[in-house]
Amino acid sequence: MPARWNCGRVERVRFFEPRDHDVCLALLDSNTPEFFAPQERADYVRFLCTHRGPYFVLERDGEVVACGGVALYPDDAAGVQLDVDSAGLTWGMVRRDLHAQGLGTALLEARMIWLRTHAPQVKEVRLSTSQFTTKYYARPGFEVTRITHDGFAPGVDAIEMRYVVVPLARP
Repeated sequence: MPARWNCGRVERVRFFEPRDHDVCLALLDSNTPEFFAPQERADYVRFLCTHRGPYFVLERDGEVVACGGVALYPDDAAGVQLDVDSAGLTWGMVRRDLHAQGLGTALLEARMIWLRTHAPQVKEVRLSTSQFTTKYYARPGFEVTRITHDGFAPGVDAIEMRYVVVPLARP
């Protein structure tokens, strides 16, 4: 994937590699307990070791500062129900001290571009998030489809959202 220029810094999205395991855990830890419940860490460790779909990291000046994936298989979907024409977004996060700098948006755009390019059959993208990030996902057009109060942990609701993929115009 191409590099992005942002305020004089080079950002690059690439595929997750095993050497990224510990830094991705550190990203999760930096967002716990504000955005992730402590008990989710074990699920994330399991995901990093077993996921089949693409998982990406975003580097800024060579340092991994964000990560997130795409699920095309139900066992990768982190609780999101998938079918033949849907995909999920998985475990997206930005290092806590770098929130609100456009890194999450760059990573989301890269994941959506990957889906359009590699999974053109996908008509809907689904995700499960908390009440702390629904406004972020609503900005590009994700809509809430279900809320489960305390679904992730006490005080952390599980909110399912979806984005309907608009087909690209054919020339």
